[in-house]
Amino acid sequence: MQVLRIDPTTRTVELLEVEPEEVAQTLHASTLHSLELDADHVLVMDDDPLYAGQSARFSFHDGTVARPFFGPALVIGLANSNWAHTTLDAAQVAARLQWEVWDATAQRYVVAP
Repeated sequence: MQVLRIDPTTRTVELLEVEPEEVAQTLHASTLHSLELDADHVLVMDDDPLYAGQSARFSFHDGTVARPFFGPALVIGLANSNWAHTTLDAAQVAARLQWEVWDATAQRYVVAP
């Protein structure tokens, strides 16, 4: 199925072809977590606490989800409550994201330049 991979380290959103059984492997995750983005899409990620404190993260500036995310995530479509091809494109998702990086001087995350 076609999914979008969000990577805060490289600040990219890219289209991938992934089989449903390969989602965890694609994210290098042992446990997957998902959040609803809209009626037709979920955000799937490894919500491992080891990702917290990374130097890069992303959030949705459109208010879709009110928390930041560390590490890569996938945007996966939904059809009858099952994973399906995403109907969003990379530009649509990228336009909703805010990239943030750790500013050691200010001791906080700031919007990436």
